[in-house]
Amino acid sequence: MKGKLGRFFAAGALCVFAVLFFGGCGGGGSSSPSGSSGAPVSGFVADGAVANATVTAYTDSGLTNQIGSGSSDSTGKFSFSLTVTPVPSPFYLKSTGGIDLSTGLPAPTMVFAGITNGAGINITPLTDTVYQLSLSVGLANAITSVEGQLGVTNADIYSGISNSATAAAVNKVADSGSMAATLPDGAYYMTLIHAGSNEIQNPKHTFGSIADILTNSTEALNITVSSGAVSGTMSDASNGTCTVSGRVSGDAVVLQTAPCSITGKTMSAGGTIGRLGGITGTFLVNAPGSGHPLRAGVFAASAIPQNVNASTFANAVGASYTGPFNFLARGLFGAGHNLIWGQEPQQPIPSTMGGTFTPSNISVAMDNGSGINPTTDTLASASGFGSMVSSKGLPTALAVMQYTDISGENIFIVQAAGSRGGIWVTANPANSNEADGIGDLSVTKPGSVDSLSDSSYNIYVASVDPGELGQSRSSVLGGMPVSPGTADFSVCSGNTGLCTSLSGFGVGNSPELGVFAGDVLGMKKDDDDVWDGAEQDGSNEHIRLVHFFGSGAFSGGEEQPVNVPMMNGGGSGIGNFPSAFVGMAVPTSGSAPSFSGTLSFLARNLYTTDGNYNFNWGSITISGTSGSITYAGSDGGSGTASLSVLNTNGVYHLSFPSSGGGYIDVFWPVGGRKAIYFSSDSNGSINEIGEAYMTQ
Repeated sequence: MKGKLGRFFAAGALCVFAVLFFGGCGGGGSSSPSGSSGAPVSGFVADGAVANATVTAYTDSGLTNQIGSGSSDSTGKFSFSLTVTPVPSPFYLKSTGGIDLSTGLPAPTMVFAGITNGAGINITPLTDTVYQLSLSVGLANAITSVEGQLGVTNADIYSGISNSATAAAVNKVADSGSMAATLPDGAYYMTLIHAGSNEIQNPKHTFGSIADILTNSTEALNITVSSGAVSGTMSDASNGTCTVSGRVSGDAVVLQTAPCSITGKTMSAGGTIGRLGGITGTFLVNAPGSGHPLRAGVFAASAIPQNVNASTFANAVGASYTGPFNFLARGLFGAGHNLIWGQEPQQPIPSTMGGTFTPSNISVAMDNGSGINPTTDTLASASGFGSMVSSKGLPTALAVMQYTDISGENIFIVQAAGSRGGIWVTANPANSNEADGIGDLSVTKPGSVDSLSDSSYNIYVASVDPGELGQSRSSVLGGMPVSPGTADFSVCSGNTGLCTSLSGFGVGNSPELGVFAGDVLGMKKDDDDVWDGAEQDGSNEHIRLVHFFGSGAFSGGEEQPVNVPMMNGGGSGIGNFPSAFVGMAVPTSGSAPSFSGTLSFLARNLYTTDGNYNFNWGSITISGTSGSITYAGSDGGSGTASLSVLNTNGVYHLSFPSSGGGYIDVFWPVGGRKAIYFSSDSNGSINEIGEAYMTQ
């Protein structure tokens, strides 16, 4: 624990203590725009201390009615005047951007929600946790819940990182992987490790060692972010130079490449950004002329500022990997379509660039298909070898670990620090180490603040999958959002660790396996262990991996065994690629949240009939049953439109006419960071399906 607490006592953080107790350290954040004459507000942004963050004041939890703004100085201090007086009660401050002085990395987005006279305000991961939870249970109940789960007092929550107990609580929240971060303007090295559909039983892509992954499955990118726009290059020996473009919005990034100079392939990728620059998401590659023209997969990446202090950052990454972690994985490509779960012991990740280490054994359980009764296994560390990969002479937020299972298979796990995600690959040495299984995973720390308290919830879901391409808009809209059942998390005491249930917590038709790991839920329905849709009870099989947020919102992917052409009536068919999946868990004794305000969005196509994988960005404003959208696209298009708005149990349906004569329909759960959407043509036929990253 000493190493973890140490980051809060770096030079920048000491200034926080000095001001809190002695009024020292000097300097001051920028003031609000000239002409403001309202109440003064002042305080600190601290994760460690966060320099150069934008701090914006609001009167409402929807962060809509702005009443002033400023920025933190080089010590994390801010001071500005509001446009109103007195300070509203309750009061909200949002910190975005800035650099965490203890890591040298982009700081997470954080919100203060509370009662204050405007002085001595601290915006920290603890106040952000209170805010996120308050969206569903109210401010007073949120404070009480955080006090109980983290063993802190109200004074601890709002006093900044003032003692070791508070710092330990902040560590739990900050390292949980659920905090959002962004990439401020600047130059970055990005290391991206990927695995996809074309690598299953492909002799050109073997996985015999970590060295194979670092050589064959890793891309190095040089990118620059400027006013949200991404530009740069990706180069390797097989593909040549690929020009990269993209967009950063809130805690999301979307990347595209122009045709690479040697192969002509193009890539579209999107993911969410964690607090240490760790990124996880999905990608699509179009490789004309190959045996696998359209490829899909999952990736883990790390975006590191090119001017970062390598040793300071490496210490932060090493500390963030200390365990134990609850581990929940899902098979996507290959023969193994299973849920696998267990607990990773504390990992001795080195705090030196490219250091090797011996990962601890992991005891896991896996559903065995028929009857979904779990079977146990042990993942043993392989040859005592692992690596925290490096790029361009700098450490990354990635750790690559190698294991063997009881049958002798190699298992490789790639985790991105600061996020809840990662990827995995299995390869059989008896078959030349060709990959036979690929999937994604989530990790969460036992005892961290979970997004759902132990209780009973009504569940409402909106999802679309590639099998709905070509269907009519009216038929797809007819069933959303659906209410598949009631989830009783109180039977799990889920806040403390893993929990399994053969009823899937009441979600869907039995039998269904549910695994709850903190704020991550996995569900599988597969009665006969044959991934073909031929269920014994006639219903569709699926594997779901879902992340919860404080409001009760959740998002994730729903894998179904569908196989449809993906581009221009052809392509390889990648039905196992996760379909977009969002929803809301509403306490059976409570009510669903609502929202009025403005959201930023970044949207990307996942499935199309016309090969259009462009991305769009902009803002959405919601007010009652109406709203508006302003958007721009990577294809050069832009515009505004009026929205039709319908709130069904906390899941908002937003729709507006598209330029092609059809409609675009968006489903977003209040407080969630993702939405799903689909567009239809003038004939009412769905031609594009995608996901949108949403930022309040």
